[in-house]
Amino acid sequence: MGKWIRSLNDPELRLRLLIALLSVVSFFLYFRGERINLNDGTGADGSVYAAMIRDLHARNPDARFDEHRLSRFAPCWCVAKSMRFFHIPPTNPNIAQFMNLWNWAMLLLGIWAALEIGKGLRLSTQGKSLLVCALFVSFPYLKMAPYYPVLFDTTGATIGLWMFAAFLQRQLVVLLLSSALGTLSWPTTIFVALPMRECPVNGHLFRCLRDSDEKLNRSDLRTPREIL
Repeated sequence: MGKWIRSLNDPELRLRLLIALLSVVSFFLYFRGERINLNDGTGADGSVYAAMIRDLHARNPDARFDEHRLSRFAPCWCVAKSMRFFHIPPTNPNIAQFMNLWNWAMLLLGIWAALEIGKGLRLSTQGKSLLVCALFVSFPYLKMAPYYPVLFDTTGATIGLWMFAAFLQRQLVVLLLSSALGTLSWPTTIFVALPMRECPVNGHLFRCLRDSDEKLNRSDLRTPREIL
């Protein structure tokens, strides 16, 4: 027992335990937390996306998608095809419940992206832990997704995180794929992707971040002025 307790001094182990804890807490929050009652849990805007999911689920040849619907086509298509594969009727309550699972998966992918961003910024393990906590308590993940599940704010946020991670790690293919997927998931994604594709990562940025991280870890610094 004492050996296990001493192992908690390992920052990497604490980070893994933090991720496991947030994953479990978020699962119960998404599936057992408070949810909007309007239109059987789909809400106002969500009822539009629920109708779109039903059209894709039924392969309706007469379905028409305007510009607004096209900007949410990718996640609606994924949800509709997944529900069809598992033979889940596309009723409003079922769609809302399946979207809870979708949003929880987006949160887990967002945590993964946050770790990749931490790697790209050369953050310490403590810095990565803080980044994961900040992601978890942000509005799209902590409040919007569980209360209003049939929306795609969480999807857009996760795609944006992966775009930034790809930008930091100079992974142009991942950045292009993420921005292309984002175009059919969240309308403003393309405007975020364009400057990322055009502006190379500045190596001086990494040196400044690394130096700042080293200063924060030095025990001989006591005041904010010295740290900065």
